[in-house]
Amino acid sequence: MNNINLNLIPIRIVNFEIKDERVVLFVPKFQSKILLKVFPGLKNLFFKVKLDPLASKVWQLIDDKSNLSLLLENVKNSIADNNIEERTLKFIFQLYHHKFIILKEGL
Repeated sequence: MNNINLNLIPIRIVNFEIKDERVVLFVPKFQSKILLKVFPGLKNLFFKVKLDPLASKVWQLIDDKSNLSLLLENVKNSIADNNIEERTLKFIFQLYHHKFIILKEGL
């Protein structure tokens, strides 16, 4: 994790809600608009991904403006855990891998 560009800015690209102090992500079941036209009666167009309390806190700290360095600082100030920086970065890159966020180059 030493070679990570901490100037990257995480930007959320899926909708979410906060329910019982936990974040629930709404992940589209279909990426193709053609499938939506073929199956117009589908009731549930989204998978619901319920984040654990730590992940929910990190998700809520993503403001689409702050870079990873500032995000890590905010997480360290709000969560007492020796490995929080490494865990947060792993979580951020899992979000990126699953296309829940994008990472934009910061200044």
